[in-house]
Amino acid sequence: MFWPEVNGERLAEPFKSSVEVLETTTEKARHHWSRTRSDSQLQGRWWSIRTMYFITFCEGFSNSIILTSLWSYLKAIDDDVDPTIMGQMTATQGFVALLSCVACGIISGRVGCKIPLIFTTITAICSNVFYIFPNFTGNIALLFISRGLAGLFAGCLAITRVYLSAGTTMQERTKATSHLVASQMIGFTVGPIVQMIYVPVGEEGFGVADLRFNVYTLPAVTNILLASIAFICVIFIFKEVHIDDVPQSEMVHLTHSGKKQSEKSTRLSWFSGLDIIGTVFLNVQFAAIVFTFGVKSTVAAAYGMHILGWSRQLATKNFGMIMFALAGTAIVVVMVLGKLSKRIRERVFVLIGMALLLISSVLTIPFGPGTPKRPTMGFNDTSEHAGEGGCPWKYTWCDSTPAIPLPQYVIALAIQAVGYPMFQSATTFIYAKSLHPKHQGLGMGVFSAMGNIGKLLGALYGSIVYSAYGARLAFGSTAIVICLIGVGNISLYSRFIPYTERNRGKDDEQFI
Repeated sequence: MFWPEVNGERLAEPFKSSVEVLETTTEKARHHWSRTRSDSQLQGRWWSIRTMYFITFCEGFSNSIILTSLWSYLKAIDDDVDPTIMGQMTATQGFVALLSCVACGIISGRVGCKIPLIFTTITAICSNVFYIFPNFTGNIALLFISRGLAGLFAGCLAITRVYLSAGTTMQERTKATSHLVASQMIGFTVGPIVQMIYVPVGEEGFGVADLRFNVYTLPAVTNILLASIAFICVIFIFKEVHIDDVPQSEMVHLTHSGKKQSEKSTRLSWFSGLDIIGTVFLNVQFAAIVFTFGVKSTVAAAYGMHILGWSRQLATKNFGMIMFALAGTAIVVVMVLGKLSKRIRERVFVLIGMALLLISSVLTIPFGPGTPKRPTMGFNDTSEHAGEGGCPWKYTWCDSTPAIPLPQYVIALAIQAVGYPMFQSATTFIYAKSLHPKHQGLGMGVFSAMGNIGKLLGALYGSIVYSAYGARLAFGSTAIVICLIGVGNISLYSRFIPYTERNRGKDDEQFI
């Protein structure tokens, strides 16, 4: 082919399009970035990511260590409380967490992650300070304030997800996300262990100056220490780093109509190429499964005392061991899932996880033989006030509700220990990959908020239905919810693919 020359020098290729030129320029720029990026900056990125892991660990730890003994703490403060109060407290935390996750997700996407991280770690410290006060004052209202502040701390989950999406490449994201989920599960594991260590201290506890600490308030002191360490890490270790992982084809498409069109496309890019139906369903699916988990976790301690006949002290001890075993199993599941996801699509694990959760819900329903034992001290319920186990006389459904063999309950929990983390991790992987790589803030904020909506509704529903109608309706309804979500998941199965894969090979015109 003839190439024009001037003064013996060949001119630029006359038929080379501006798109091809931009592709070459972009590739050179990216190569230059990878060569000039300093090792210290890359190391700083991973130290910041490890800080995210630690903060997520603290959030899981604080929830599990408090949840293990919250019901017993309530009964120690006020003998007349019932599971409805427990549900209201959990719902308070869930509602505030809902608002916090959305706000933190949006703010992190706009101004960075450091400021909202500082705010959430401070609220974690304040939350546990308020948790200690009712032990001295007997005022349960302070516990509601404590749970509300704990909900603000939950906003850190949205922040950490935003940072991982911005600070990792697509190839690194699955591994980093699995480690983030594992960090939370480790927190869930360690929390009950620490609570069991404090059990010998007892309800009487010991005094320090004018303050008195016991089995219920020492976990809050531990949370304060961990939250303080997290605060220091955010101040002195955490650095804002952004990895530009936008597909090159999209960068090319955004330049066809000049700078003005590029700015317009950038403003709309959160929705461009996004499967709206699939994304909305992933949020609904996540909220629904967290709802079923919220129902079970809210009434678990009361279930042990009422249906299995545990005393208050034994329920605290056994529930701690149960949560330890569940979280330990979850860690193994998450780590194995991170390895298997390289060979098997994450959406397959979502279906497997839901199937296991369905089996667990069915096995949790009491089928007998026999009925739960009643307290030995009669209708006045003074035995429950004294911490004795048994289904309270005030619950008329105890007469018609079968008992549940302990092995059946243990098997149900073991299956849940595999199914829930499998579902949660795989759904998080899919959702993070389905969003625009550069616009994860709002999406992750909404995703975290939907989880808290599920927790809120699950806590309210579980406590109200359990108190009024018993365990069969409370747990049976969770099985129905899982079935409905499973049908929807199968119907939309083909939509759950990564953003870059969905938009690969699209024509330029759709971006103009």
